[in-house]
Order: sequence, then structure tokens, then C-alpha cells
Amino acid sequence: MMRLFTRTTCTGVLASLACLSAQASGIYSLTPILDEPTSVTVGELNDQGEVAGTYDTQTGPHAFTWKDGQFTDVSATIDPATPFTEADGINNQGDLTGTYLSTSFQGYLLKDGLRTDLHVLADESAVFAWRVNDVDQVIGTAYDAGYNEHAYLWDNGQVSLLNPLPGDTRTTVNNLNDGGIVVGESDSETGRRQAVLWRHGKPVNLGALPGTTESIAYDINKRNHVVGLSFGFGTSNAFLWRDGSMTALPGLASSADWSSAASINDWDVVVGRTGNQDSIATVWVKGKAVDLNRLVRSDDPLKPYVTLSDAVLINNVGDIVARGRDSRNPNFLIPYFLTRAH
Repeated sequence: MMRLFTRTTCTGVLASLACLSAQASGIYSLTPILDEPTSVTVGELNDQGEVAGTYDTQTGPHAFTWKDGQFTDVSATIDPATPFTEADGINNQGDLTGTYLSTSFQGYLLKDGLRTDLHVLADESAVFAWRVNDVDQVIGTAYDAGYNEHAYLWDNGQVSLLNPLPGDTRTTVNNLNDGGIVVGESDSETGRRQAVLWRHGKPVNLGALPGTTESIAYDINKRNHVVGLSFGFGTSNAFLWRDGSMTALPGLASSADWSSAASINDWDVVVGRTGNQDSIATVWVKGKAVDLNRLVRSDDPLKPYVTLSDAVLINNVGDIVARGRDSRNPNFLIPYFLTRAH
């Protein structure tokens, strides 16, 4: 069983909020993924603590991986001739997916150092790849010759197009689990957005929270539990959808005007952010909201300087990727890797 919290009084991911809050010394240590003044986008985090993402260089965006403090530019492995590579997904085998620039934008799967280009449409003008699961199924977006957008699921060369809900005009896919179930959104011609789950290629409307009209699904775990954002009428709220029912996740007591859930692991621990004027990185355990900043060890050397504003990824061993600012250099939003301190 995964142990997200301490090995003594807090023994599991379903530990009580009271137990979490009582740990004045915190449980996480902070490590910057790239502590340099450049733009960094983190795509995915696997259960081995390996991160895939993209960072800006003088020649263009480059794909990278990061693990145990080792930052590796993998752009030349994807294609040494291109100035543009992105890494958006990584699975537990370390296989990467993303996009590089050839004669057009081309989605790829990188496995054991070998690149497979993903082809989706007979008349495709561009293909983007977003996420890959542990059986190397890939989701993304392709454009036809008329630049019409098509969401897809790629499975060893077989392609399923992921159509919108009846009456809608476009789709966006955000993540998938190892069962090939995909989540994202279906959009109407007027721009209304609706959280959707695709099972066997068929869209299922996940609905919206009471008092809201629109929703977006961002992540799904092996239990087919889904998290995302429901919004409308001037409000927005993180949600957890499971067994056909959508439930609101609470904001922090000190910051409850809005919230958004970004990632869920297989133990139903959710990360995201809550806020009013300021955004605060947040963890939800058994539906209880916890300020992630409170879970950083008090003796961590970065603790006095770093404020985490947005938790974006969590894996099944409790590692978290969150973005924040260092007060000594506050102009840059830095991605941090949080792991349990031993």
C-alpha cells in the first residue's frame, strides 16, 4: 500500500486531516526541477518520480526528463535536426510522448530511444500528442487539411477518433488511464464546455455541479474516478466524479472563493489549487483540503523562501509536482518536486 504520509502516526493516504495538520515539521522536501530564469512546462510525472516536460532555450522549446535531481535534455534523441520538441507525457516504463517540428507538427512516441511518428488522419496537416499510458496508448489532437480539429486515441497504429457529445462541435482530451478510458471536454458552437469521459470511444457527459453550467475533466485514475473544474455564474469549484456522481471538493477555510483539481492518484488523493486573491497549492485527502505549503518540512532550506501556488501532478507513491515562487527571485514561476523526507 502506498504511504503518502509519515510511517508512524500517519500511515496512509487516507490519514485524517487532523493528523496531517498536526505535523508541524511537515513531511515533504522541496527540489526545484529547473532553477533557472526560463519558462518551464511540466507535462507528466510517473510512479518512479520521473518528470517529463518542456523548457525554453535560445533556439526554441526543448523536451526534457528529470529524475533524482538529474535534468536531461532529450531533444536530440527525438530529432537532432529540429529546433522544436515537446515532452507532454511519460508512463511508468519511461516511454515519452509529445510533439516535434518536422515539415509540420508531428506527434511521437519515444520508446527505448526509438521514435514512432503517430499518424491519425489520411489528410492530416498536424498531429499533437499529449499523454501515454502504461500500454502505450496515446491521446492527442490532429488537424486535417482544412485545419479542423480531431481528438484521437492511438493504440499501436490503430486510431479511434473521440467525437463530441451530440450537438457539440469539438473536443479536447486531457488524460487517460491504463484501461484506455479518456477524459476531457466537449465544446458547443457557442463555446459551452462540458466534462466528458470516453469509454470505448463513446462520450459520456459527466455533468456539472449545482449552481454551475460548465465543466472540464483533467485527470482519471485506475478506478475511473475523475477530477476537474466545474464553473459558471461567477463561481468555479474543483470536483471529484465517481460512480456516476459529481461531488464538490472544498476550498481551504482561509481561501475558499474558487478551486480547481488537476490530478488524482489511484488512492483518490487529489491535488490542485484554491484561492481568492492568491492561489494556494492544495491537497485533498478524503475530501478534506490541506494547504500543501504546510506539509513542507520546517527544516527544508527552501521553506522560508518558497510559496507553492499550484499543485499540478501526484503519483501513486505520493510525490507531487507543484509550481511556486522563491521570494529571492519572485518574477519566475518555478516547478518543484516534492517527495517525502526520510
